[in-house]
Amino acid sequence: LKPHADRYERAREFAEVVTGLWNGKLDGASGSGHDGQSFSVRDPLDLPRSPQGAPVMVQAGASDVGRDLAAGTADVVFTAAQTFEEAKAFYDDLKGRLAAYGREPDDIKIMPGVAPVVAETEAEAREKYDELQALI
Repeated sequence: LKPHADRYERAREFAEVVTGLWNGKLDGASGSGHDGQSFSVRDPLDLPRSPQGAPVMVQAGASDVGRDLAAGTADVVFTAAQTFEEAKAFYDDLKGRLAAYGREPDDIKIMPGVAPVVAETEAEAREKYDELQALI
């Protein structure tokens, strides 16, 4: 398994390649293929363009390099913050990174993970929650 940062660099290259293919920028004939560290592409994508232009890019990393990848490439980011404060900090940090990639704050949507704990009473639900937290 490659080091953490290298995996994100490969993911960034992948996103650039598929985005270029979806947008018709890697057509091969004009010499606009891609020959990178992890991927080589010579021919155009032989598929009709999707109705929305390109598939939705979803990312789920919360590390520093993961957030940078999301800021540069993602349409949607999953997050699993445990508290409102963590969620707000993640939101503010990620939205703040977008300008460095020429993007606007509304160019990305953040989808917080939800893991409801259901029981007969609030006390029982809290007990279940504590049991689940102890397993992490």
